[in-house]
Amino acid sequence: MIFRELDKANIDEIFSCISLSNETQGLFPSNRITPKEIEAFRKPEVNTIICEKNNEILGYGTLCGTYISDLYVYPTMQRKGIGTKILSKLEEIAKESGKNQIKLIAVRGSETFYQKQGYEIFKDSSGDSIAAKFLE
Repeated sequence: MIFRELDKANIDEIFSCISLSNETQGLFPSNRITPKEIEAFRKPEVNTIICEKNNEILGYGTLCGTYISDLYVYPTMQRKGIGTKILSKLEEIAKESGKNQIKLIAVRGSETFYQKQGYEIFKDSSGDSIAAKFLE
């Protein structure tokens, strides 16, 4: 498996990431991806790490400033260390850019994963689980 930064010029790579997250979440079909979604991946402040094997994207994570907006691993590839490695690489990027904290919304059932990675979990006013970690 290879972990690397997303090629922001490669529209097919971006499309593959969005499609993966939509499939994983059971959202709308990938043929309904908008140009706005694609452009969000291309912003300079957005960093995306992908995991691939044999040119197939197995997972990815996206960092925007101090916020992880996406961390998806294809369901059949979960529990193989892919999410942990992607998360670690996103944390490295945040540290290198001078950030001292990182946070995300933890979907139901993922809280234990983030706690194992050193994140503290708390509920916001809307009841969402927020995971936050101070970077050393």
